Amino acid sequence: MRMIFCSDAVGLELCLSATGLQAFFRISCVASDKVAVMNQALHRQRMLDMNKRITFLTTLLISLGATTVLAGTSGIDQRQHNQEGRIEQGVRSGELTAGESARLLKGQAELQRMEHRSKRDGVVTDRERVRLQRKASTESARIYRHKHNGNRRGSGVAY
Repeated sequence: MRMIFCSDAVGLELCLSATGLQAFFRISCVASDKVAVMNQALHRQRMLDMNKRITFLTTLLISLGATTVLAGTSGIDQRQHNQEGRIEQGVRSGELTAGESARLLKGQAELQRMEHRSKRDGVVTDRERVRLQRKASTESARIYRHKHNGNRRGSGVAY
């Protein structure tokens, strides 16, 4: 009978050879227990890191992207976008003079400031929403009036 002792990071192996058959017995030792504990600790740390990342990304999405959804002003945002497009189109076509477009853009900036003030506390009340919609309607009517008043860029007619 021949005995060979092998040692590695996992543990000791006892190799026995008897009657041509080989049997391998694994003998656990303190080293393999330490490796198992280290693996568990590493797994726990990875799970904590992953949970921290998920929490961070969720917080980031809520604070940046979902403010409009949570505050409920997505309709106002779309109206502002459409109105700014109408102003740009009026400038390109010559329907708006430089002074008219400047005044209309100031009105859009005021609407944007009102929206930011309404969102400051994270909640847009019904009263604030009505004020924003009314301001957006007023600005829309001003855009229409200025585009259709007959003043054209380069016509020499003052406002």
